[in-house]
Amino acid sequence: MADHRTRKHKAHKQAAPVAQPAPTAQASSAAKPAKPADHDHLAHTEESLQRENEMLKRSYQKLMTKHDKLKDDHDNLKSDHDALQKDHKEKCESHVSLEEELKRREHMIADQFEREKNAEGTA
Repeated sequence: MADHRTRKHKAHKQAAPVAQPAPTAQASSAAKPAKPADHDHLAHTEESLQRENEMLKRSYQKLMTKHDKLKDDHDNLKSDHDALQKDHKEKCESHVSLEEELKRREHMIADQFEREKNAEGTA
């Protein structure tokens, strides 16, 4: 398979890795043990995060409950819809049958009328 990368891209990929800068004073202070004030702040932050986590869990549970209810409602509506469609189809078929029966009777009456009319004309 042909390599479609440009020469510049290939050269970049082959170049020596860039040296990383030396850690700054700020970065090296992160490795030092925390001061007591930092411990208080971290404890407060952890408590805050735990409260937020609990709140999010409760919100999630409420949403899942609503989701389940909506899913049940959807399933019920789909079932009702399917039943209505079936009923509609049956009524349409019945309507067609009634129209066919009506036409058959109309022709029968028209034929009977013609026979009686012809019988009167010959009598």
